[in-house]
Amino acid sequence: IEVGGDPGFVAVELLRSGIRVTVVDPAFGASGKQDAQTREYLHCFDNTQLRFIREPFNQAFVDAYSDLLHGASALVSLYPDEATDSCLYFSAAFAKRTALIPCNECAQYFPPHEPTYEGFVKQLLGIDRGYSRMFGNCPP
Repeated sequence: IEVGGDPGFVAVELLRSGIRVTVVDPAFGASGKQDAQTREYLHCFDNTQLRFIREPFNQAFVDAYSDLLHGASALVSLYPDEATDSCLYFSAAFAKRTALIPCNECAQYFPPHEPTYEGFVKQLLGIDRGYSRMFGNCPP
């Protein structure tokens, strides 16, 4: 599952590797970031290999798509913005392999006590550790 997948670059690389992809992004295709080559490549796949769900990745999504989420092998999210906390919570709750790179330009998410990207990453690592402990997926 790729969260916040617009413009589709990660989906393309996963598909090239033979990995089925579900992209969860309420605004996929609306940002204007996608190039013609990416768009053409993505149109080569049917919904058994590539699926788009244009909804926010939040608790309502987790409730509605629990079968999909339980069957996913991993969660990938580059610059998830508003979905960052939901991605961390879900990955801990479901013990999913996760690759997440937070947005380095979203200063509004930087913690006030250390308002830098490094501070943001440290904060997210702490949140992830807390969620993982809460769900019993991390040593004390």
